[in-house]
Amino acid sequence: MRIISFLIGYGVSLGLGWSVARYVTRKLYEIESKACESDLTQQSKLLPEFVGVLERILYTSFIAAGHPEFVGFWLLVKVGAGWRWQLVPERIPIEQERERQKKSNRKPDRKSERERAARYNVFLIGNALSLIFGGLGALIIRHWSK
Repeated sequence: MRIISFLIGYGVSLGLGWSVARYVTRKLYEIESKACESDLTQQSKLLPEFVGVLERILYTSFIAAGHPEFVGFWLLVKVGAGWRWQLVPERIPIEQERERQKKSNRKPDRKSERERAARYNVFLIGNALSLIFGGLGALIIRHWSK
């Protein structure tokens, strides 16, 4: 029964979690792309999905093992490592872009700021879905393996 609980727990976390997170974030990216008149490459859509799969494995494993504090640690690492910077198409943080615009006496590009904000919100939603399904998988494992 213990092995089955692990298979079902990881199945929910990875299978169902991937399906839901992929569907939701892709729809949100489509909406965001149309609103900002830009399109995302296939590669830029796949990389966050792979990160999400790895996160759900980590979340499920550490929560099931009784170490939920890892989730907080991981989120601190992501924020500290500048994941928001990774969402900027030109790889320039918003603050640096504002400084560059000030020096060139151009008006701030509100559209690009809105686009980045929208992408960041999709990023947060994807993280939340990974956390939910990782936790759900861990709960299944912990409950059924008793």
